[in-house]
Order: sequence, then structure tokens, then C-alpha cells
Amino acid sequence: MSKETFRKYAELFQTQLGKEVLKDLQTIWKAPPNSLDVGALSHLEGQRHVIRFIEAQIKKGEKE
Repeated sequence: MSKETFRKYAELFQTQLGKEVLKDLQTIWKAPPNSLDVGALSHLEGQRHVIRFIEAQIKKGEKE
């Protein structure tokens, strides 16, 4: 990814709307699953990965 892309992540998620969307995704996707089904755990970990990815791009963009 380019520095420009990182900057766009940071810019987007610094807006009030971006902050609300990220918080909502974090609330939904970082919550523990209701069951211990292996498929559900795998899916939840994938969702958590997406959140960590977005957060990392925001941090990189803030450094630029």
C-alpha cells in the first residue's frame, strides 16, 4: 500500500462518521462468540483481523 492510501485511512477514520463506524465494527466484531463452534471462532478471528488491519492503516496514515 502507498503512503497516500494510509493517509486516506487516517483521514476517513478521523471524521466523526468514520469514528462511529469503526467503533461499531469494533463492538460487533471483537465481541466473544455466543458459541464455541470452530467455524464461528474462525469467522470471528477473520473479522478481528479486518479491524486490526484498519487500525494499522490509520496509525500509518497518522504518521505521514
